[in-house]
Amino acid sequence: MRYFAAGVGNKQEKITKKNFYEILLEELKILEIRFSNYLIKEINENQFYYIKQQLLIKEILKVTGSDKPYQIITFNYTNYEKENFLNIHGDLSFPIFGISLEDDKKISPEANIFTKRKRRVKNDLLSIGKFIKNEYNDLIFYGTSFNKMDYDHFKRIIDKWGGGKMYFCYSNYNGKNMREDHKENVEEFIDGLYYNEFFNLRENDQLDEAIGINIDWEKYIKQFLVINLLD
Repeated sequence: MRYFAAGVGNKQEKITKKNFYEILLEELKILEIRFSNYLIKEINENQFYYIKQQLLIKEILKVTGSDKPYQIITFNYTNYEKENFLNIHGDLSFPIFGISLEDDKKISPEANIFTKRKRRVKNDLLSIGKFIKNEYNDLIFYGTSFNKMDYDHFKRIIDKWGGGKMYFCYSNYNGKNMREDHKENVEEFIDGLYYNEFFNLRENDQLDEAIGINIDWEKYIKQFLVINLLD
């Protein structure tokens, strides 16, 4: 068994590898609490956060031509006021950081406590299977960076609860047209999950890789304020 020496001054204490990772986990939890406090503060200071959230959902459903019941799986930590949603990584009160299934093969058994799947189970988060009602669904993606650390979640969702068409939506930022960058990201994402399958899925009309979401936030917020004043 491996040991690490820790202590202050001349006093040292032997820490096993297992204990070492447990200490790191406690430090990680402190970071998560601080991150939670930061997010709550930012949202509280943004009075239009949930208004924009609702407008965005409405626009995404409109441009994808979806009039079916829907559920939201979010990789963020924020809540939705009126939607049926699932936070993959915990919520504002308890955000979860962790490593992915793809990294599990590369880590020592003691570090398994840092994996996202282990932390989801440990914290008794609702499983994706219990949340999603149907086994056959269209999937709409928006606002995700397609981080490889989340590939295990994406692949599970697509394989188990997809089957319909996939829509990949994007917005332009700071006056820059993000369409081409977005298309490249989607292609890399699909080919990363399913080797060289992007072209086949696109040609079979099983995915639309670049649907622009354009919202005049200032206009909508002004309309919202006027409506509230009239009420």
